[in-house]
Amino acid sequence: MPYDDFESISVFYEIVGILVNQSPLKIGSGDRNAVGSAIDSPIIRIPMYVDGSIINTPYIPASSLKGVFRSTAENIARNLGYEVIDVFNLSSIDKSKEINDTIVGIFGGPSLSSHIIFFDAYPKDPKKAVSFFKTRTAINRIIGSVQTGALVREELLPPGIEFNLRIRIYIDLENLEDPRVLILRNLLKNFTEQGFFIGGGKSVGYGHVKIKEAKFYRYELRNGVYDLVKEGNLETLLGG
Repeated sequence: MPYDDFESISVFYEIVGILVNQSPLKIGSGDRNAVGSAIDSPIIRIPMYVDGSIINTPYIPASSLKGVFRSTAENIARNLGYEVIDVFNLSSIDKSKEINDTIVGIFGGPSLSSHIIFFDAYPKDPKKAVSFFKTRTAINRIIGSVQTGALVREELLPPGIEFNLRIRIYIDLENLEDPRVLILRNLLKNFTEQGFFIGGGKSVGYGHVKIKEAKFYRYELRNGVYDLVKEGNLETLLGG
């Protein structure tokens, strides 16, 4: 079924909750410090206005969340028997095929906007999002083993930091005839029950995050206005 339906969307959902890292969290800024710096790679931060002053606080970028959600959704789709096209291989994409692809119909592609919007996840209490440093042996990325004599000093967030999660979904999650709904329901169920990994250092257990206190809000277009018509625990919506 074609998913280029933005002119006729009459329902959307807001999913909100709390993300809690179960293990140290490392989402790098992408900038390496100058030679001689004590930190190999600093974590990403954003200026926030807190109690009358600006502080640079760690956060989880929306792009990181979308990447994890999309890659996991692709695995679920394949497991359910759906073909998943490679949106990064532009030369091989057939536009008519793209707008009928279930994953593109959720997360978007070159010719179709995303039906799901992720927001940056900021700490619930920025003052508690205080990092620590850990020194470990460096890994040689070419041979995949320990680099003799090489150490790196990592900046990490300790377990237990709470982040505000917010996602908006322009898909009717109660329309079980839409193939995207089963994928999204399974995705959200997996992430609320087992959690997921995000950021760097996954192979050493970093970045295990769980969702708690998740709620949903359903809005419907009525007389030109989106009205809140239903709300509740996400677990109830997912049938848990």
